[in-house]
Amino acid sequence: MIRYQWSTHDLTSGQYSGSYDGIDISRHQGRIHWDELSKVKRLKFIYVKATEGATIKDPWYEANINQARKAEEPNKKEKRKRKDNPK
Repeated sequence: MIRYQWSTHDLTSGQYSGSYDGIDISRHQGRIHWDELSKVKRLKFIYVKATEGATIKDPWYEANINQARKAEEPNKKEKRKRKDNPK
């Protein structure tokens, strides 16, 4: 009996869209240089891993989510400034 049948057909073009630039972060990346990361203007999102399955919490989650929020602040301020003054 076959329980799972995975598609082997590639549905993607393999081309980079260039629309969204983001990163995912978990304990596997170790120490993140948040001061440098906050300077990246093209960064649109940071995905912070919280769990593995239903029971294992990423031990770096709390620190990473707090730092990700802080890193987002300069970019938010820059976006507001650009909206107010489009020059």
